[in-house]
Amino acid sequence: MHPRCRSTTIEALSPELMKKLERRTRDPETGELRTVPGNMTYREWYGKYVSGGELTGEAENGIIISKENLQKITDSMPNASDADEFVNLVNNCKNEDIKRAYRDCLNQVDKVEYNSERGGESYYLHADNRLVYSYPTESDIEKGESKFSSVTHEIGHLIDYKGVFDDLTFSESDALNASIHTSFTFKRSPSGSDQFLEAVRKDKANLAKIVMKTDVRQDLFSSISSSGVQDALDGMFGAKVKMRYGHGEKYYNKTYNSLKSIGFEKKIQEAYKQLGFDASNQAKVQSLVRCHTVASEVWANITSAETCGSADLDFFKKYLPNSYDSFISIMKGLR
Repeated sequence: MHPRCRSTTIEALSPELMKKLERRTRDPETGELRTVPGNMTYREWYGKYVSGGELTGEAENGIIISKENLQKITDSMPNASDADEFVNLVNNCKNEDIKRAYRDCLNQVDKVEYNSERGGESYYLHADNRLVYSYPTESDIEKGESKFSSVTHEIGHLIDYKGVFDDLTFSESDALNASIHTSFTFKRSPSGSDQFLEAVRKDKANLAKIVMKTDVRQDLFSSISSSGVQDALDGMFGAKVKMRYGHGEKYYNKTYNSLKSIGFEKKIQEAYKQLGFDASNQAKVQSLVRCHTVASEVWANITSAETCGSADLDFFKKYLPNSYDSFISIMKGLR
């Protein structure tokens, strides 16, 4: 203490004493006052009286995501129990940056639709800002896939488009867009940043050495949790690696084929040469362009794995460590 000190004294209550005490709280639905245990934390109160289930996350003072933050998603779900389960899933995510992204980006989507067909079509369309998702088949859920793997994947794409991040550069995307006089073919988003593209290409170079090894393939094919990594391999190397999960050749070559159909492939080739890439033939140009789509899917798949906290995450850390580390680093820059 010192003159004009703004410190003050407060009572010190031991944990043992707090267990014996009660305090008042207001019921969020009825507005009525009720008593709760004196040692109840905010997370416990929120889980019991707001989201309908206990929150089991470790961080007592972590970000709490309300149903209102996720309303555009939860309102689309087939039943209230799924909505409560989803709110708890997000709140129990250990990555606080992911939770911030859910809180700040989900309200920016215009329309969310639930596709009732199990294993049905799911996508996020940036052009009309619409998110469509389905649940996995019962068989895939029994194999270990999260019920919310699809919706969290598409939310990953939404965050990629709508999130605003610090300290990213877009030399490659900007140069490519400038070469064909557009501003949107190669997106200025985290997955299209120089930092993330470089990480994905580092992983690709490492995976090229092992993807056809018997032990690696046995490891990947042993679990549905490797589906996100298999999708990345499908995008990186194409049909020749014969993955069981993936978007396929048509999807991953869509951007390049569109550019080629209007005669822009040589402009893109020249832009890559000026950037210092080996673009000596169109096969290499196609591979370079394809990497942008691969990066977009890797970003969305890691978002899903981080949210669901599933075994998928272990596969990403094992086979795409540079991409994973880059994702974690970039997410910290979310404004």
